[in-house]
Amino acid sequence: MLAMWAFMTFGLVTASAEPSTNLQVTANASVTDSSLTVAGSVRTFGGQGISGLPLTVALNDAAVGTTVTGPDGSYSYSGSRPQPSSYVVRVSWAGDSRYAAKAGVTQITVNPASKAATSLTLTLDPPEAEPGASVGISGQLLSGGAPLGSALVSLAADQGDIDAMAVTAVDGTFSAMVVLPEGQVPAQYTVTATYAGDDVYEASKGQAVGTITTPPTPAETPPAAADPVPTPAATPTTTATPTPAIAAARPAGTSASMEIVRVAFFTVAIVAAGALLILAIISNARKRLARGERRGFGTDFGKPLR
Repeated sequence: MLAMWAFMTFGLVTASAEPSTNLQVTANASVTDSSLTVAGSVRTFGGQGISGLPLTVALNDAAVGTTVTGPDGSYSYSGSRPQPSSYVVRVSWAGDSRYAAKAGVTQITVNPASKAATSLTLTLDPPEAEPGASVGISGQLLSGGAPLGSALVSLAADQGDIDAMAVTAVDGTFSAMVVLPEGQVPAQYTVTATYAGDDVYEASKGQAVGTITTPPTPAETPPAAADPVPTPAATPTTTATPTPAIAAARPAGTSASMEIVRVAFFTVAIVAAGALLILAIISNARKRLARGERRGFGTDFGKPLR
């Protein structure tokens, strides 16, 4: 009898220690551009909310956080936005001596978030350069007019050597250098800057076109000029200055004839002067001879003349 009483008493104690299973857990999930929200409630089948129950939130069986039910049995969880994919969201109660373990399950699909647009500008300095020159590259990364700092920008050029990467400063600017090739000129080359984007910002690209100019041709040094050969000075022809009368009477184009006339004139004059001189001598001789003849016929004939 005592044994039966003890058995019945133990059985009642054991039965009273069995946890209740009359709980239901609901779960609803939503996602925004930056976060994931899971909300629901834990209630009895009679609709009474159970407060103070710790719950675990998991995505595809990987725990991401915990929460606790409020006075009315409701709960809410907020976490970071997961990567785009489909997920099974599970909110679990581990159970205790009062209530058995229970979980609420829902599904959610996370689509790619809408990202902020970006713009990337690029300039070359100088835009025209000779082969082998170094050209500066500068640019800026913006989103909605605001600079994006600490962003990685990749650089490429279809000609020449270029820095592969650049990081934007606080004001969104960056700089690099490209060394132009020594190839055929003139030619154009294109520099491209690319921002890959991230979870918040869209990718963007910027380009700049430069020109490889033809280097100037070195100026040729002219040969040294030879010393000029001096030209002998012409000996001026000495001509007699004509008398004014003859010069005035001489018509143009008759210089040779006038020269002949002038020579003939002077010749005749000389001859005439000589003839006059001879005639004068002869005349004087005749006079002296006449005086001598008279003396010869007198007493003084044969005497030397005095």
